[in-house]
Amino acid sequence: MPGSKDVRVMACEDSYLYLGNAVDCLYVSNCVNCTIYVSAVAKVCTLDKCENVTLTAASNFLRIGNCVDCTVYSYT
Repeated sequence: MPGSKDVRVMACEDSYLYLGNAVDCLYVSNCVNCTIYVSAVAKVCTLDKCENVTLTAASNFLRIGNCVDCTVYSYT
């Protein structure tokens, strides 16, 4: 889809990610010891198979599955 701003963060370790712009969809998977800040997600924000991740996001829909020791700050 032209103009689509879908972001996939996969298999990150010991990382700090800051997304200052709005995105359409965000998918975070298989990350360990990461801090992720997203200013806005227009549709779906997914956190899957992560360990010790801190996620801060504003989104319309938040989906979390198979995560261990994660902290989520959400405005939905």
